[in-house]
Amino acid sequence: MKELIAITVLLILGIIVIAHVYWAFGGKLWLDRVAPKLEGSEADVFTPGMLATLAVAVVLCLFGLSVMQVMTWVDLSVWFVYGAWATATIFLLRAVGEFKYVGFFKRVKDSDFAKLDTLFYSPLCLFLSISIFSLFF
Repeated sequence: MKELIAITVLLILGIIVIAHVYWAFGGKLWLDRVAPKLEGSEADVFTPGMLATLAVAVVLCLFGLSVMQVMTWVDLSVWFVYGAWATATIFLLRAVGEFKYVGFFKRVKDSDFAKLDTLFYSPLCLFLSISIFSLFF
């Protein structure tokens, strides 16, 4: 069962990495739906550049390596096991959110992003968090 959970997490992370690399190199598909909008506006709260978007992709790859380390599919460093705890915690914090634009407890709820965040992004982050935590037990 742990193998299935780990593979599912790795597939999801892989898809998210591919999307970030695509956006970093100028892809536009779904780009208007992945950043929170300013309250009462269609302007994005932030617009990351190419390097920041690639950095997210790299960090997500490291998250995947930490899952693989927990499963002993790779032999890297004990720090990657701690990284898996950090990864699960980061996804949990993302699901909870920062109480204004992202997460289950956001106040700005009328944008397309906010609706997708409620229905898809935050539940996905919670699923990833629970799944990664479950690999330790």
